[in-house]
Amino acid sequence: MPRVDLHLERLEKFYGSMHALDGFSLHVEAGELVVLLGPSGCGKTTALRSVAGLERLDGGRVIVGGIDITLQPTAKRNMGIVFQHYSLFPHLTAAQNIEFGLKIRRVGAPTRRRRAKELLELVGLSGLGDRFAHQLSGGQQQRVALARALAIEPSVLLLDEPLSALDAKVRISLREEIRRVQREVGIATIFVTHDQEEALAIADRIGVMRHGILEQLGSPAEIYAAPASEFVAEFVGKVNRIPGRATHKTTVESSGFGSFSVQSEVFVGTHYEVLVRPEHLGIRAEAQGSCRLVEMSFLGSSFAAHVQAPDGTRIVVSVSPEESVGLSVGEAVDIFQRGPTLLVLPQSGTRDPVVVPESE
Repeated sequence: MPRVDLHLERLEKFYGSMHALDGFSLHVEAGELVVLLGPSGCGKTTALRSVAGLERLDGGRVIVGGIDITLQPTAKRNMGIVFQHYSLFPHLTAAQNIEFGLKIRRVGAPTRRRRAKELLELVGLSGLGDRFAHQLSGGQQQRVALARALAIEPSVLLLDEPLSALDAKVRISLREEIRRVQREVGIATIFVTHDQEEALAIADRIGVMRHGILEQLGSPAEIYAAPASEFVAEFVGKVNRIPGRATHKTTVESSGFGSFSVQSEVFVGTHYEVLVRPEHLGIRAEAQGSCRLVEMSFLGSSFAAHVQAPDGTRIVVSVSPEESVGLSVGEAVDIFQRGPTLLVLPQSGTRDPVVVPESE
């Protein structure tokens, strides 16, 4: 496989009055997997289709390995593309599907067969090359689609929601396989999804998109632990919004959930909302506690404890099975901070966040 990078420079795309891509820029290194994550309509699929040449850009450049391919047709871009629906040819076997792109390029039959066999092994389907699409499971069909995309030795691999049509267990297994294959091949890859868990599990870097722009680009750990905005904090992972009032330059006191350590950008007397993840809160039964435990949801490896303050505000606290012992729905509890808060937002309508450090 060729090892080249992908550089997108200020891509612009309009659909009528809708600005689908608004100066979108991204650099994907050779061998890197970048996930574009965001809600429907954020522009992530438009960005991928623009790289593939399936959308005509209104501005910007697509550069692969230092070569500007912006005006090249799809057929000449040498892109490997895998869509949500497998789109295998039903009248061809798995091996013949993989060979199809090579046949179009007039590659000889012996080379095609050897390449198909190698790729079937790579995606874990050795011995299934003679099966037709209807004889394969959904996960197996998507593996064939991946092998077909790689058969032509593409410069860039583009994956558009490739796992969304599969059930949960197969999705987890196949995303691990896709990551293994991508690393082994060493190809620059863009993976589009709206599934935050999928993005966190598979990416080298995640680009969170909103309204055609990158809201934040960073490693999964950076995106999760240090979101650059309110939107990123709420879209990636679960978050509680806790209203309160600054009582000290480093403290916001909530209405029933206790105090939260913040940094000096807060102003005493000003009202804020503190954003904090459920796993960064703790809970304890307390006869004189100011809150009430109203629900406990079992999540397998943990419980989600739903807690209500006297003013009716509810939050969720992540509780381990050991910590859940002794907690009863309906009883009084106290909440305490045991990890970093994400952001503190002035309650004035502004969206400019003030970053909060880890608690001591």
